[in-house]
Amino acid sequence: MAGEHKEFWAAACQAEIDSLGDMKTWILQDLPPGFKAIGTKWVFDIKYNLDGTLNRFKARLVAQYIISLAAHPSACLGQLDISTAFLNGVLEEELYCKQPPGFEVGFKACIMIKCLYGLKQASRQWYLQVKSDLLKLGLNEVDADQGLFVLPGATDILLWLVLWVDDFFLLCFNQDAPVNILPLAAIVGSLNYLAVCTRPDIAQAVNRLARHSSKPMAEHMAAATGILRYLAGTPTHGILYTSSRAPSMTGFTDSDHASCQLTRKSTTGYVFLNQGGAIQWQSKLQQSSTALSSTEAEYVAASQAAQEALWLLKLKHNAGEPPSSITIEGDNQACLNAWNQDKLSTRLRHLETRYFLLKEEAKKGGIVLSWIPTAANAADMFTKPLPRIKFQQFRTAIGCVAKP
Repeated sequence: MAGEHKEFWAAACQAEIDSLGDMKTWILQDLPPGFKAIGTKWVFDIKYNLDGTLNRFKARLVAQYIISLAAHPSACLGQLDISTAFLNGVLEEELYCKQPPGFEVGFKACIMIKCLYGLKQASRQWYLQVKSDLLKLGLNEVDADQGLFVLPGATDILLWLVLWVDDFFLLCFNQDAPVNILPLAAIVGSLNYLAVCTRPDIAQAVNRLARHSSKPMAEHMAAATGILRYLAGTPTHGILYTSSRAPSMTGFTDSDHASCQLTRKSTTGYVFLNQGGAIQWQSKLQQSSTALSSTEAEYVAASQAAQEALWLLKLKHNAGEPPSSITIEGDNQACLNAWNQDKLSTRLRHLETRYFLLKEEAKKGGIVLSWIPTAANAADMFTKPLPRIKFQQFRTAIGCVAKP
């Protein structure tokens, strides 16, 4: 053996001989009369990584095998290369082969127990062995293709396994399968920029999606695709401010009680309008504490909206505008009564003190909480998904319309 990489090839040959010995591929004995030993030779191959860098030097007593991969957009993909796969196939015939060149021990021949690469029956024996093992694991062979196996679930197929020579190609169609984090995180980042600046209509959907950026599943990628399609269908939508309306600032507040299935915390949503268009909005998926009732959740949401209103009043004052009040409209009568009462409601005594301080400051600052029917509460779109017609109604109400 000579050449630039002879030391690597020697090590590769030794590794292959060790594998043949571990698998008990043959037994050395004298060649019986009437039998002819099959010749063997080394086939050398350098394997490379996908980026072109050298992976390893590989030596096998075999011709080069073909790797076939496929892709599926909704599947979790995997690929396995079975090392010394054909050596698992048990021979049914009595066959002998010569000892590998460079590793001869005396003048004996090898009676083959397992298949060797290059034998005509090696593929078949390997297939019979791996098929038997896959069936024991609960997979079923597909009639249309003997190289295709499926793992059935309760309603859908959980796993497709494609056997190609000595490689497994796996397609997992379980909707709970994880997907690549980077594409979803990049999409959420771009969507969040729109949701904060010019597209309040996607704020609730984007904030809900952002919770799964660290461990996304296929369903979350599908949701992100749905938001992108919605934006592609409304490319000219944005916030429209009109001079025809009298200057007035109005807010809307709402909550979705115990909306988080994991923590049972509630969602806060509010939006403030000026000159017919949204100027400030928020969809906060989890309040800081767990609300025991819808009234409590609405009270916390109203307090958070009032805090934002206090900042807006200060901003108006700094801009030189005359003193004015801001009306925040909500759709919970019990919350409205508790807000307007001077005495502390027994149902809300356990709430954090800061919410009551916010109420007092809001009253001093000229912030008024009033009731509005749920059907007219635009903040509803910041707390939960809505039917199409209702969503479009509130989208228009906050001034998010197509460019005139």
